[in-house]
Amino acid sequence: MAAALEQSEQARRRWIADISHELRTPLAVLRSELEALQDGTRPLTREAVDSLFGNVMRLNRLTEDLYQLVLSDQGALTYRKTLTDPVATLKEDLAALMPIFNSKQLSVRLIDNTPGPVNLYADTDRLSQLFRNLLKN
Repeated sequence: MAAALEQSEQARRRWIADISHELRTPLAVLRSELEALQDGTRPLTREAVDSLFGNVMRLNRLTEDLYQLVLSDQGALTYRKTLTDPVATLKEDLAALMPIFNSKQLSVRLIDNTPGPVNLYADTDRLSQLFRNLLKN
């Protein structure tokens, strides 16, 4: 039991280090872009604002993921289960991420061999979160 607790503590420390690193990256980019705008070395353009907004959204996703993990660890994560078709959810998620794949010149396609709709009792939002995490990685 002591070994399991030690292993759990080491995993927690690695996880905190990883989260810290993931949060520092967009913060560093935001800081440098804002400094460049303040100094006048970068003009305030639509592209500059879009870049800043993209980094803010990345920080938002990371902090939301962190919050969800904490809720999960505490056993306080809520689920809204309904009958849902996971293939339809996956198709929607794939379509939403397709611009990212295209911009990175990645070819992704779904081969659906299911004979018809597949329904299961699940939380569609959590299922979508799972699919998006897998597709992004």
